[in-house]
Amino acid sequence: MKKFFNIHGFLVLLPFFVFSLAAPVAALFTMKYPRYVKYTDDYPVICADELEEIFGSYSLGPLREDHMESEDGLLIRDSYEWQITYHDTCGREIECTLNNYETLPVQQFRWLRKQIEEYFCTEYVTRFFDGLIQHDKHKTYCFCRVGRICSSWSTNSPESRSAYDIGSDYEDRLMESEPPIPLYKLSYTDFLDRYPVILHIHITLKDSVYSQDSWKQEAGRLLQLMGSQAAKDFSGLLNLKADISRSSFEDKQTLSYTCVMGRETETDFFLNYEYAVFEAYKGKFW
Repeated sequence: MKKFFNIHGFLVLLPFFVFSLAAPVAALFTMKYPRYVKYTDDYPVICADELEEIFGSYSLGPLREDHMESEDGLLIRDSYEWQITYHDTCGREIECTLNNYETLPVQQFRWLRKQIEEYFCTEYVTRFFDGLIQHDKHKTYCFCRVGRICSSWSTNSPESRSAYDIGSDYEDRLMESEPPIPLYKLSYTDFLDRYPVILHIHITLKDSVYSQDSWKQEAGRLLQLMGSQAAKDFSGLLNLKADISRSSFEDKQTLSYTCVMGRETETDFFLNYEYAVFEAYKGKFW
């Protein structure tokens, strides 16, 4: 009877078999599997005392389930959220969302930013430009940062990188350990005095309100009035860069008002403005 197994041939072909199996086996060990996380903590009960310190008297909406999948598919999260309604020191009704997958210090700074942004949009943008602006969150908005003043840095400026790192470290410390902030009773002057804050307002005018020849003069006058009034209201504490434009015009020109600690200034680049604010806070926060 013939033997079909050839040991010499097997040994010759063995490396090829091993090599052909290596890639699939390696893929099994390096394959990334989705991580599923479910949060079930009842925050309104667990954090009842802290929430009262933050919001005072507030109303709580029903529990809502929230499902999130990351774009790369590697994280799947199920959690709970609740809508909270409260009033600020001016009597304005404010809504925010409480979730149970982030710590309260992290969430309260998001609520603080939202409260400041809504206040400035209502009290200044709407007050001075009512009926003239495009009400679209991508065209007319107020953006606020607390703690991390510089949003980026220049590779040609070690000072700007240092400012970014210092502000980021300061923000991280706030998010980790800041006690409850009484959002319902602190005045906005107290907010700006208590934390390093930088504001950016962008306004887009309706196409029909001014002619192309007159809009710079008319809108520039209102922008100056709005900025000057806000700086006056906050007694040397306001850091604001406000821009106004009309997107339909071919020149795409933008008018700006800038103040650092309530003093009007001129900066030709947004990074320069942020660095000027960072410098103004030296000795107080860093």
